[in-house]
Amino acid sequence: MKFKLILKNITFITWVNQFSGLIGSILVLPVLISNYNPEYIALWLFMQSVISFGMLGDSGFGSTLTRSIASLKSGAISVSSENLAKGNILFSSPEIIQEKLSNILHTSKYIYGFLSIISFVLVLLYGYFGGANIFSFIKDQNLTMFCLLASSFTCLFQLLNVRLTSFLKGVGKITIEKNIDTFINITKNITLLVLLLFSANFYLLFIVLVLGQLLKNIIIYFKLKSLNLNNTNKPIFDKQLFRELLIPSWKLGVMNIGAFLINQSSILVISQIDDKVLIASYLLTYKVLFFLYSFFISPVYSHIPIFSKLYVEKKTKILTDKISLLFISNILLFILVSILFLYFGDYLISLIKPDILFLDYSFTLIIIITLTFELIHSMFATVYLSTNKVPFLIPAILSGIIITLLSFYLVPDYGLLGVLFSQFIVQLCFNNWYPIYLFRKKFNIQIRTLIKIFPGVFIQNLKVNYVTK
Repeated sequence: MKFKLILKNITFITWVNQFSGLIGSILVLPVLISNYNPEYIALWLFMQSVISFGMLGDSGFGSTLTRSIASLKSGAISVSSENLAKGNILFSSPEIIQEKLSNILHTSKYIYGFLSIISFVLVLLYGYFGGANIFSFIKDQNLTMFCLLASSFTCLFQLLNVRLTSFLKGVGKITIEKNIDTFINITKNITLLVLLLFSANFYLLFIVLVLGQLLKNIIIYFKLKSLNLNNTNKPIFDKQLFRELLIPSWKLGVMNIGAFLINQSSILVISQIDDKVLIASYLLTYKVLFFLYSFFISPVYSHIPIFSKLYVEKKTKILTDKISLLFISNILLFILVSILFLYFGDYLISLIKPDILFLDYSFTLIIIITLTFELIHSMFATVYLSTNKVPFLIPAILSGIIITLLSFYLVPDYGLLGVLFSQFIVQLCFNNWYPIYLFRKKFNIQIRTLIKIFPGVFIQNLKVNYVTK
């Protein structure tokens, strides 16, 4: 087996990175559940949602930076979607490429300085008002405010880190970024586990989150600095480059708000009910399943620079093979693991704490089906977005708003079923199939083609990467 090739495989490294987070959930969550009451479990899981909300402050610049840097490094003289579509990669000299990379690094510094301040304030407001019901279950109100502040600073450091990791990904150093993140995940989770085993103060758990993210920022900053990307004498704030970044970014940012409302608004709605055990059970179930969703979509996100490069270079055959292999293998694995969770999840958690269970089969099955459709359409949308075109703005934001409002309307009469029904039906009506339609139209790649070539591409990939000649 070609062990060195495996270690350089982006999908494998991404899975290892995601698995390091999964191990953290497997080890940390059960200990947390066994040592704390439902209201504290709900507090911990809700704050994870608050941190996710804080990442909306990125406003789409992170993904746009990654795609744009990959395109500039490939020789594109412009990162606008119109110019990329023309395949203008033959006009940039190495000197111009270096100048563009230096300018985009300098320009993004100001962008993320502004975004970080705005995001910090919005996170505080969202957490304070959205978590008011959960906070009321906690006797120590100082603890709730401390957790909110700690989560806000974690978001702040994460947002600043997006800029740094976008450059590492864009210049082809994806495995470096994933290895650093894996190291931080393991270190953080071991620390959390030790604190929980010794029943440490709840305050310390959130201090670990802040320090873990800060340490990651420091390591990646010095790693990026060692690449010497900013080696021109006077990098400038490139106004033209900023405009080219802003056009797809603000659309992607609004689209991400819609995606957050689609995937996370149910957490906000359920957090307002009076049953703290049901809140904890739902947040726990959704966290595990959404983690599995994130685990199997992450290799696709890691391939964004590769998709951009292949699109610019018009290498349609290679692009088709990569899409087929990535999409179908990850979809099948997600379905398999979700079914295992459906049948064995309750048994495993009952061994830890009998009074805290996952949701019953019917509710869990609805979530699994919803996330399966979400996984499929997100994959196709990601490939389409690699062209720097963002056509999903209105569908995403409208779907998110409708799901949120409909959930609040139905929850008094239908409870949790009303919330899950809202997300499933609204997505199925439009958003689940629209990106697939646009993908077929843009790339002229049929879905049946991806399915047909998958066995051959899968076997060939095994031979090339994992079987010793």
